[in-house]
Amino acid sequence: MIANTKPHVVSSNHYLALAQRHLAAGFWSTDLHAGDFRPSGGFFAVLGIRERANFDIDDWVQRIVPEDRDCFLAGFPLARSGTGSSCDTRTMHEDGSIHWVRVHWEVSGWLSEKRLVGMVRLLDEERRIKDRARRDEARFRALLHATGDTFWSRDPCDSVYDFSSWQKLTGQNPREARGDGWLQKVHPLDRARAYARWQEDLSAGSRYESRVMLEYGDGIYREVTVFAAPVTLDGHNVVEWIGVVREDWKISGYRDVQDGQELKPSQLRAARAFLNWTVERTAAESGMSPTSIYRFEKGETKIRAVSERAIRAAFSSHGVQFFCDSNGLSVRLSDRVGLGPNCNATPANSGTDAGQRPRRGQ
Repeated sequence: MIANTKPHVVSSNHYLALAQRHLAAGFWSTDLHAGDFRPSGGFFAVLGIRERANFDIDDWVQRIVPEDRDCFLAGFPLARSGTGSSCDTRTMHEDGSIHWVRVHWEVSGWLSEKRLVGMVRLLDEERRIKDRARRDEARFRALLHATGDTFWSRDPCDSVYDFSSWQKLTGQNPREARGDGWLQKVHPLDRARAYARWQEDLSAGSRYESRVMLEYGDGIYREVTVFAAPVTLDGHNVVEWIGVVREDWKISGYRDVQDGQELKPSQLRAARAFLNWTVERTAAESGMSPTSIYRFEKGETKIRAVSERAIRAAFSSHGVQFFCDSNGLSVRLSDRVGLGPNCNATPANSGTDAGQRPRRGQ
């Protein structure tokens, strides 16, 4: 018995039908000079019309939403110059529904330079996915705007990142914040703890949360909570980390002194008492002269805005913050910074006004 050695041949029509059925696509070709237009069956299916003879480019243009026609027609001059192109258009089906279609075309290299070949493909599902992603992104951004939180993101290798909001908050540019650089904006007393927790959660791929004193762009440390969570596509492999910075100092009801009220001598004395700082130590930390501080505390003179910011920055770097709330001006000490040695001040007697208690960190 002789085995059948005749090769099995699959026609190109079979491949064409397979592509049109599974890719929701159709094919077409035309002679740019003679106007001979040849669409496939899948072409008519994508456009949502019945197959018919003598269908040409003009008939196709009439099926395109008027606002998209210029974009479609602009591709033909490119094709005549030998450049392929593509565009997305909305097409009107015979039932009146509108559908997105992507049109590709290029000059055929194996027929003749005069013939243009192309493909049309339905984009409805792709557009729905993209629209849903844009809507989710808009919702997310609106939520961040409403809460005032600062957003950041990075991939596991730290090669892709979005630290633009972080830069607005801290003044640290994205390049400086990459890797563990962001920790340089965390108060030194919180840095080791924040770093250890971050490395632990980064390795485990678990949710991160750390309450720290963060240095803002004006040099002042303020209480915040940094949150981070891994993003996974399959429940296992982390493809990205996203996070927010919650400004706890705003939530607690305190308002920064720089929002409208000047530093008072009583505040400065209370801050020095918290840390057991002498006038000379305060002058050295802030870059001011001891005489200027003496005169300010006695009410004999005011200090310039730049000097006031320097004073507040010096104290904030050691955990003391100047705030105003509904009761007026006050000073508070972060719960992560202890009172200075031999300090006579206590939360009960270091208020900036008579009978007012300084507020401690939450």
